[in-house]
Amino acid sequence: MIRRIFIYLHEMFPLPSLIASFLSGSMVILVLWKLEHREANFVSVTLLGCLSLCLFSLLLRIMDEFKDYQDDLKNFPQRPLPSGRVYKSDLKVLSGVILTGMLLLNLWDEMVLLSAFGVLFYSLGMLLWFGMEKKIRSSLPLALLTHHPIVLIHFLYLFSVYEAGFDEVTLRSFVTVLPLALIMTNWELSRKMKFEADENNYTTYSKIWGRIPAGIICLCLQLIILSASCLILWQLQTHGLVLAVYVVAFVSTMIPYMRYLANKPIHKNLKSWSEAQILLVLVTINFCAWIS
Repeated sequence: MIRRIFIYLHEMFPLPSLIASFLSGSMVILVLWKLEHREANFVSVTLLGCLSLCLFSLLLRIMDEFKDYQDDLKNFPQRPLPSGRVYKSDLKVLSGVILTGMLLLNLWDEMVLLSAFGVLFYSLGMLLWFGMEKKIRSSLPLALLTHHPIVLIHFLYLFSVYEAGFDEVTLRSFVTVLPLALIMTNWELSRKMKFEADENNYTTYSKIWGRIPAGIICLCLQLIILSASCLILWQLQTHGLVLAVYVVAFVSTMIPYMRYLANKPIHKNLKSWSEAQILLVLVTINFCAWIS
């Protein structure tokens, strides 16, 4: 069983995904800490919050395995669970380990523990399709509307970790940091967008909304992300040259979306470019916050 679990983790929640989840938690708490000019040591609090976020993210991945099992048998038969290389019982054991870890990591503060249970409660609603499985399954936009708020709930959990460890999150900091959650919205849309010639039975946003509207929505999200991240970097007193390099690098990852709008071929799929943007934002903000 342990070998099968490692197979699952290697393919469905590999090291880059783990690092991205950890850096997401670090980014939120560290930026809040820097913007509020706190002097207290934040390492232990941040570590607990980041590890919890990693467990939440992995649990969502496992829940999707059970929710989408029948669809994966048809669309992704090579994945560990539908291929039979991993059993449902393995994932149930792994889920139990995750839930135990979540409890232990959040026992240090009552409000943080309640926030963690809030995350789990919403995740359970997702697993049960909020009692509207047939309706949600038949509507990709409705699935986005009902499932994607989990990203905001993760951010609210991190805010609660910060408040328990340090002080109240001010409205200014809240409004400054929250737009960064849109990096996951852009990823969610990007991974389900194709050129007209590549569309098949798999439901995509580009098939529902059309290639151009879907592409424009992604570019608008990216402009918001770029603006929010630049504001944070400016408030962290990042050197002008570093900020300029960051802007150029981010804009370069938007070019494939522009080519997509123009119906021109692109190197790699949009999901890969959205992941490059996520990595760029996480690494840059974490690094600049550390050295500021």
